[in-house]
Amino acid sequence: MKFFGLPERSAIGLDVGTRNVKAVQLSQSASRGTRVEAVACFPRTSSGVGSVKTGEVRRIADILRRRSFVGTEVVVACPGDKLLTGTMEFPGRAAGAVLDAAVRNEFM
Repeated sequence: MKFFGLPERSAIGLDVGTRNVKAVQLSQSASRGTRVEAVACFPRTSSGVGSVKTGEVRRIADILRRRSFVGTEVVVACPGDKLLTGTMEFPGRAAGAVLDAAVRNEFM
């Protein structure tokens, strides 16, 4: 939501690599266009392959807060080998609730 012409910030783009965490957040306004509002790159506490533990998630959130990131929406990058893609066919939009139920069931 925009207040008094302030630029609206995007979700935080987050890439948790094996060695580093990289983050970026953009803003968009009619007068200034799109600009980078915050950027960060810092080393992970637990290097190597594996999932991110709760303590490290808290550390990432603290660092992003200190580096002027705003908001709670985060988009996490996914490595290509972990990404599942495919094509699905659904009934026409006129089906309404049937379409919503089919999509929910397919993604569960």
